[in-house]
Amino acid sequence: MGLYYQAFTGGAAGRGVAAEDILRRLRNVPVQAVIVGWSEDPALYRELGEALHRRGAELWLWFPVFSEHTLREGLRRQTGLLTGAPLGARVFDGDETFDFCCPSQAGLAQRLLEKYDRDFAGCAFDGMFLDRIRYPSLTVGAEALFGCACGECRDWLAENGLPRQVQDDLAQRIAARMSDEDCIDPLGLLQYCAGQYIFADPALETLLRLKCQRIESVVRVLCGGFRSRGMKVAMDLFAPFLAPLVGQDYRRLGAMADFIKPMLYRHTYTPAGLSFELDAMARAVSEAAPAAYAARRAYLRQVTGMDSDTGGFFERELAAIPPVGRVVPGIELHTAEGLPPVRRTDIADSVHRVEQAGYFDRVACWDILSADQKAIETFAGIAGRDQDWAVG
Repeated sequence: MGLYYQAFTGGAAGRGVAAEDILRRLRNVPVQAVIVGWSEDPALYRELGEALHRRGAELWLWFPVFSEHTLREGLRRQTGLLTGAPLGARVFDGDETFDFCCPSQAGLAQRLLEKYDRDFAGCAFDGMFLDRIRYPSLTVGAEALFGCACGECRDWLAENGLPRQVQDDLAQRIAARMSDEDCIDPLGLLQYCAGQYIFADPALETLLRLKCQRIESVVRVLCGGFRSRGMKVAMDLFAPFLAPLVGQDYRRLGAMADFIKPMLYRHTYTPAGLSFELDAMARAVSEAAPAAYAARRAYLRQVTGMDSDTGGFFERELAAIPPVGRVVPGIELHTAEGLPPVRRTDIADSVHRVEQAGYFDRVACWDILSADQKAIETFAGIAGRDQDWAVG
């Protein structure tokens, strides 16, 4: 059983986290690795890595790819197809910025590798944990569905089978249906099954397939760059029902990774949470017809098969993960401040469900520094025991 723990040290400026703050939370639990980031604090990582390596555990850098770097690295924001303006950027928890950059800008992967070399090299990381390897979800609005619509991205889509006029016509058809309050299915979503969608409009299926290719092309270069630097690579992926909409192909990305972590967040109403993202889809396609939101939300829940408590849906999403090598499911231990906490009984239930599905490795998400200590121990399966485990 491999137990991984994510520790969030804040945005680039950090939150004043010390290595001991993280190690203290892990004193009583077995640890395979700690995934930590993404503040630019080499001293923290070196001290933490030395402690973990002495105890036989690994240190992985939590590294966002398509967001968080836009302003600091001078990257170009994604452009909306319908407005021609930059896609909206959400700020979460004070210092997480969902400001996705254009995947077509020249030399993007190389610039991110240079950022790693400048800010994180020399910290003896064992691996790179790549987050935000996607387009924004519909939490930023309906235009996120179409991806980036800058000139370079539109030309790339045209060169790969989706002419500009087809792109425009697709967007206008969907926009017209979104404005029609009597239409409960603006996306023309006919079926969802095991991570795959069937839409009435083949142009939409082509667009989603090409979005996956565009993301993969950048991630492939990054993986090669990090492996040439002697590191393993893992990836944070949306749940299977969300992945195709944001440009994530489980099979193609999983083939490049040492492991993938599906974000199967049942109990947190925050970004990547199952219910949170589905509700965001319904809101996005109802922007032009707010009165239709309830009906469209109900339709999306029906087509995707999401239960009211996401229980049976959780099992089906686990079953939808294709055989892509090593899969380490992510289980949330906490949620955002101001929301009801994730109960220890819920954590234990999630652990039971993933083990019943045959997964005995897991990741504690998304920040052990924000989780109750008993929640961490429940995740590790030792709650209630009086035992001092070595890290590793």
